[in-house]
Amino acid sequence: MLRQFIRFIVIAFVVGIAIYITLTNSETATIRLGSSDAITSRAGVIYLGVFASGCLFSIIIALFFGAKGFFRERKLRTEARKHRDLLASFIAGCDLMAIQEWRSAQDYWEDVLSNDGDNPVARVALSRCL
Repeated sequence: MLRQFIRFIVIAFVVGIAIYITLTNSETATIRLGSSDAITSRAGVIYLGVFASGCLFSIIIALFFGAKGFFRERKLRTEARKHRDLLASFIAGCDLMAIQEWRSAQDYWEDVLSNDGDNPVARVALSRCL
């Protein structure tokens, strides 16, 4: 209930400011959109329109960069998860080699090499298992 009351007060305040700006700037202003197109209205209405269009433009730009950041973060999290899984396979392969479970360790090292084919440690460990 208190949230709704605060929301009502904020909306009433914004509407009051808009009415105040419109009434205090009662002279007319003209915006030319081209050689023959023009908008003539009260200056306060034009000020509010320019302000609203600026806010809308800022929101669109923020959404663009927010979406770009979201997808970059998702990509980085996926890479971090793959790296964590690779390290887990690496550790499991080392553990199995330590207890001389060669066949099981071979599966882990092949998994590491399928994800990171240039890993020299995994190649040496796989050759030891074989």
